[in-house]
Amino acid sequence: MTRISGRAISHCFCRFRPEDRRRRDWTAFASNVGKARILRHDAVEVRLRWAGAILLLLVVAAAACLTVRYYGLRVGWWNSLLPMQEVRSAINAVFSSAHALFARIFS
Repeated sequence: MTRISGRAISHCFCRFRPEDRRRRDWTAFASNVGKARILRHDAVEVRLRWAGAILLLLVVAAAACLTVRYYGLRVGWWNSLLPMQEVRSAINAVFSSAHALFARIFS
């Protein structure tokens, strides 16, 4: 075997064979696909964690609201905290005015 600066000639030419280059390209492609899948999986996992955290926050807020309302009704201060009769009469007045206005416009 002929040597060129300490290396075999076949070694010098083997690095430029198309099969080896294709194999390296294929390996790099497969590695990139694997990395992309992992990154997509991580992104989905992060979104699911945030969605779970927001859902848990909503459940805790709803439970706190129901607890305060239940306790307020039991003790008796809930009606004074939220005067429902005045709110109902105001809403009824707004709806009746709007109904009268639409009745005049469309008749």
